[in-house]
Amino acid sequence: MAVWKLALLTGAALAPLAAQAQRAESGQQGAAEQTGVPGSAGVGDIIVTATRRQSSIADVPIAITAMSQAALDDRGIRNVSDLSRITPGLTFTPAWGGSTRISIRGISSTVGAGTTGIYVDDTPIQVRTLGAGNTSSNAYPAIFDVERVEVLRGPQGTLFGAGSEGGAVRFITPEPSLTKYSGYMRAEQAFTEHGDPTNEVGAAIGGPIVNDKLGFRVSGFYRRDGGWIDRVDPLTGAQIDKNANALETISLRGALQFAPTDRLKITPAILYQEVKGRDSNQIWRNLSNPANGVFKSGQALRQPSRDRYLLYSLAANWDLGPASLISNTSYFDRKNPLDVDYTAYTAELLGGDYLAAYRSKSPSVAAMNNRQKVFTQEVRLQSNGTGRLKWVFGLFYQDAKQYATEDVHITNGDDLTQALFGTTVEGAFGIPLVQPGNVIYYGYDQSRDKQIAGFGQLDFSLTEQLTLTAGLRVARTKFRSSNVQGGPFNGEVTRGSSRQSETPVTPKFGIEYKPDRDLMLYASVAKGFRTGGGNNPVPTLTCGKDLAALGLSGAPADYKSDSVWSYEAGVKGAAFNRRLRIETSAFYIDWQNIQASIPLNSCGFTFIGNLGAARSRGFDLHITAAPVHGLTLEASVGYTDAKYKDTVYGGVLRNGSRSIVISKDDPLFVAPWTVSLSGDYETDLASSAGISGYLHGEYNYGAGWNYGRVATIGYDPLDTSQAATHVAALRVGVRKDGIDASLFVNNLFNSRDRLAVSHDPISSALFRDVIFRPRTIGATISYRY
Repeated sequence: MAVWKLALLTGAALAPLAAQAQRAESGQQGAAEQTGVPGSAGVGDIIVTATRRQSSIADVPIAITAMSQAALDDRGIRNVSDLSRITPGLTFTPAWGGSTRISIRGISSTVGAGTTGIYVDDTPIQVRTLGAGNTSSNAYPAIFDVERVEVLRGPQGTLFGAGSEGGAVRFITPEPSLTKYSGYMRAEQAFTEHGDPTNEVGAAIGGPIVNDKLGFRVSGFYRRDGGWIDRVDPLTGAQIDKNANALETISLRGALQFAPTDRLKITPAILYQEVKGRDSNQIWRNLSNPANGVFKSGQALRQPSRDRYLLYSLAANWDLGPASLISNTSYFDRKNPLDVDYTAYTAELLGGDYLAAYRSKSPSVAAMNNRQKVFTQEVRLQSNGTGRLKWVFGLFYQDAKQYATEDVHITNGDDLTQALFGTTVEGAFGIPLVQPGNVIYYGYDQSRDKQIAGFGQLDFSLTEQLTLTAGLRVARTKFRSSNVQGGPFNGEVTRGSSRQSETPVTPKFGIEYKPDRDLMLYASVAKGFRTGGGNNPVPTLTCGKDLAALGLSGAPADYKSDSVWSYEAGVKGAAFNRRLRIETSAFYIDWQNIQASIPLNSCGFTFIGNLGAARSRGFDLHITAAPVHGLTLEASVGYTDAKYKDTVYGGVLRNGSRSIVISKDDPLFVAPWTVSLSGDYETDLASSAGISGYLHGEYNYGAGWNYGRVATIGYDPLDTSQAATHVAALRVGVRKDGIDASLFVNNLFNSRDRLAVSHDPISSALFRDVIFRPRTIGATISYRY
């Protein structure tokens, strides 16, 4: 009830400002206010900046999905995982230790630099994974008070640089207005079957402080997703922590816009976000009973996580008449500590079953901490107007520092080794636990990526219908890293370092033909690039047999960059007075020198190598139709066939054979088919009072696929495929004068489909699954003006 009271009080507080907004003088509006956002019908245009200038999405020769805050609310999109359900070609998969794998058109990786650019406005914030076993993952902004979210499919290396090898996801925030007030409020209360309640409240307000000279925008958001997984003792079944996996999100943003002249706007902003996880969202398959909706975890220890960041930015836009000079300066400061329960994992790596450490009361935890400090500066000069030649030229500089630490603490370690080997830890490994803290393993990593780049793009209209595009980015990248590891499990103290520098060139060429305003055909060729990095040393004392199986005496000190060439052709069109819209594209991607993790199964370590080449081909299709007044139907279909092109061999073994790391035609980790179907119906309930009602329903499907071949290193005979996923949702509500109240059901049919599986090591009898949140019923109220 507290959430609803706060929501009503917030709405009451905003009401006088709404009246003031009605009295505000009309004038030049900010870019955010000029956006033609669709309502629930979803057939109108939306303005995007995927080419670094404002354009209707229908006029952008790129495969792009864009949704305004209103459209995101209609669909109940609360995070990037929700966004992936409805975006063809975009997949978002939970991975080990709280990390995530984001993929666009099959281009993804959980090691090295990112393959998908994550942007807040013009600032890239994606993370590099240090070493092959680190669990760092991207930070994603909460989807509240955003102008829109854009998903750009295909490499965006020319305009957005390294890290956008497969595509980019951009969170565009609202600009402060200098001419009128606006506000947005949202509150939600929901109940999950066999779980704790979920609630949220958020509010945003902005407008002029001094008309035409100074404006502001502030927002605050809080959400608590109630837990629904019980942590129990796997030996006795006794409950330890009910509904353990709660998640809290806090987001605060403030921005000012200062216009000293009619042509110059300066916008400083601060974004703060903190996400706190109380425990992991993995269930133990052997303890859970999906039939009766009971989900349990047998972890010995709670696994809390905290992801906090501050993003400081200073944007400037100077209208010079025929061109605009645009600058973006930012500093991203992120801390991401988390604990991962290694109790079962440690016992298995030492040769016992996963319950051995439970029986000896020897729990272990990996205390991890990831830190990012990133300074970014970009300056662009780009043409204004609608002439035959449009152009943009820019300079980009980034200095990204990252730090990662891992300390694995074990309690009663001697009791575990006595049970397994009949001796102490020191007797088993030759060295004692590291003190203080009874540390059985530690690893400390740091890296620094520096990049300076110049880029440009020209769009020249040969005729009113035919436009040619040519773009080029030339960068100079420098990377250095260092690592130290030790402790009994490492077997020895190891140190490593790496230095690399490259000069990547990423061109783009395109052609666009637009015979009329409702039809566009386009084709493009573009290159994407990802920088290389350094490996952590692999201890030969504990991993010698695994290395020998690859024909190696040690792990390589570093790994090289990889790159893609993408070939795409697409059509965007509208018919029947724009009641029918179709967007479709076909693509072929050639991925060379792929950075990938190579597992050393017996000792639990990994390293990164460049594993040959792959190709990804497919298509995406989005259809929006409004057959009758008030009814909108949408269908999105994505097909991705992503496979390795060649067999990758390790070294020659003692028997003369060659180990196989990757087999030809092994699939990449992406669902081959994704389908999203939705329908919206809106009708007048009391036209004289301005009250309308609406209904939204959707169904999302992801096809399953089989993993690699039996002969390859790392093949897991007990985990050979990813199952298909099905999930549906329903929402019904009413609207009046900016107020929107609705009831919803997420996971309508209570799908238990597995989204991800953790099974380490291969010999383990323990499976940890990530599944959809059980059926959740709730209510949302929002107010915008």
